[in-house]
Amino acid sequence: METTDGSESAAGFPQVLFTFDSTAGDTYGWQTGAPSSVALVSDDRDPNNPTPGSLEFRAVFPPYDSTGMADSVSTAFAFGDPTTGTKSFAGATKFHFWIRLVSFPAPFLLALQPFTQGGAPDYPGSYNSYNQDIPDDQWREYVVDVAGEPYLDRVFQLVIQLAPAPLPVADAEAMDTAEGGASAPPPVVVHIDYIWVD
Repeated sequence: METTDGSESAAGFPQVLFTFDSTAGDTYGWQTGAPSSVALVSDDRDPNNPTPGSLEFRAVFPPYDSTGMADSVSTAFAFGDPTTGTKSFAGATKFHFWIRLVSFPAPFLLALQPFTQGGAPDYPGSYNSYNQDIPDDQWREYVVDVAGEPYLDRVFQLVIQLAPAPLPVADAEAMDTAEGGASAPPPVVVHIDYIWVD
């Protein structure tokens, strides 16, 4: 069976979905909204990989609002239209994402959250991999448990979301009364590699 990025996998599970080893310059369909960006880079979770590569996600957060909150940003891969282009992973138990927090330390990062989402009309998802206090800039495997989820026969997209930490109350109040535009959390960079499902 040919996987999304062209590598080979046996039918059934486990399946390798993305390795990002190509240097072709595209992002294999992973997207994000401007001013955030995604691009292929030569970093790899396996230092011995002869064709290293990963997806770099540069997350640029919007400004804080008057309460000191800022919205999360994400990068996602959609298998197709949420109604007619979903993909079946019926029988799967876990999705695995290897991610490295390049811009460590990142005190303004609250959490890193990979998740899977089903299609229309209700867009259910599995959000159990919510990761705070990432200890270093090393490659780490983040696992989304999907065992028994009823939407697995119609998976719409894979998502990696970064949530910024809120400002302390005193800083938010000072920002609210200051002149000029609101500040934003500093950008955060992560590398993503070797996404697979079993």
